[in-house]
Amino acid sequence: MRYSLKLIPALLLAPVVTACSYGPQNQEFGYNGASYAHHSGSYQAQGVSTQGDLICSSAGCAPSATYSVNSKPSHNYGHAPHQPSYDAYGTQVEKSHTSAGYGHSPKLRGAYGHKVRHGYRYGNLGLVNYDEGTDSYGIQARLGYQSSGILGAEVEGSFGVSDNEDVVGATTVESGVDYSVGAFARAKLPLAKGFSVHARGGYHLTGVSADTETAGVTTEFSDDLDGFAYGAGAEYAFSPRSAIRLDYTRYEVDNGDMDAISLGYSRKF
Repeated sequence: MRYSLKLIPALLLAPVVTACSYGPQNQEFGYNGASYAHHSGSYQAQGVSTQGDLICSSAGCAPSATYSVNSKPSHNYGHAPHQPSYDAYGTQVEKSHTSAGYGHSPKLRGAYGHKVRHGYRYGNLGLVNYDEGTDSYGIQARLGYQSSGILGAEVEGSFGVSDNEDVVGATTVESGVDYSVGAFARAKLPLAKGFSVHARGGYHLTGVSADTETAGVTTEFSDDLDGFAYGAGAEYAFSPRSAIRLDYTRYEVDNGDMDAISLGYSRKF
């Protein structure tokens, strides 16, 4: 009887000790109708078995989805300080080209290596010797357009400032060009940095005049001549916009040809 009374307190404390030792380890809880149990720091669904990295049940096997409490991954999907926005192109944090990320892509070799060429307008002003070997000179001006290729076009105009004088016996003859206008197509070919050659062809209209004096009697003569004109030349650019241009042009007329040489200053604009 004495020993029986001593066992009563021990029997009353046994459920309490058991609950304190194992209750939290094997506590079941439910979520959305599913029952889960907590075993030694991990979560695992009831009624399933594990085989290596798989969890198997009556529905089949699937990869293990149990995580250790201490190593349970974080599910923080907030915006990290350096996390780029996937829908904001151009706002990504720049990184090294060798690292994965959203840094600027490296330039491809040759992608930006060629400078784009554009056409340009130009003007030319200079001196022209209308007939080679004579003293007939004038002031000449040109306006033109050069495309990004070799083809271009230009117009020119000039007026005479000096006449040529010849003495034949008792007769003195002064002749020269009053004016000349023309339109040309031009083909320009660069040969070296700043240096190019060109050929051109077109049509001209030229006004000439002559004064003859014999024994004190003066006779005036003038005429308008037109025909084809063609020639070649060279140009040297000593700056991005400025150049010196030399031309040789043959102007065809009814009673002969005029071989003109001109030298002038060219300016792009």
